[in-house]
Amino acid sequence: YVLDENTNGLRVQVFNLGGTPITFWSMADRVPADASGAMMDVDSAGNLYVLAKGMAGILKLNAAGNVVARDLGADGLAGGEPLALTVDRFDNFYIATADQGILHLDTDGKLVGVIGLPYDESAPPKPGQLGRPVALAFAPNSSLMYVVDAGKYPQIVAFSLDGNTATNLESGTRAGGALAYGQ
Repeated sequence: YVLDENTNGLRVQVFNLGGTPITFWSMADRVPADASGAMMDVDSAGNLYVLAKGMAGILKLNAAGNVVARDLGADGLAGGEPLALTVDRFDNFYIATADQGILHLDTDGKLVGVIGLPYDESAPPKPGQLGRPVALAFAPNSSLMYVVDAGKYPQIVAFSLDGNTATNLESGTRAGGALAYGQ
């Protein structure tokens, strides 16, 4: 799946593993016209999740492009600015926001908790503080979530998802220097 924006608004393009286009869906009737900064992720069953600024919550589409659910997580997202979205192997949602940290929502969109702490970027971040988290990725074993923070003090931070908070302090790059390609 590829989510792109063209002159007609947002659309999802579907490709096979060889890169050949299979189909596409216009999102005009599914997403508000004023939605911007759209992001998406896909779960292991092929369901597509779309979120953008201007949307109340996450939109869930099945593999055929049909709407399965609307406004997942709307309560937790109220008044926030979503910046990144990812789905874990258990179909939980993680949403990076500009002012709330990383929201962890269950499969029904109910708020489970918040990962990281937002801060005003007036000084370099303390461990766990995020200025503008813009990308999320899981470690292969899913015990860590890496967060790219593109704020005033760019950093990559790893948060433990298994309760081992010592990992959080050891895994950040705040004081680790430049990253080499492939790290």
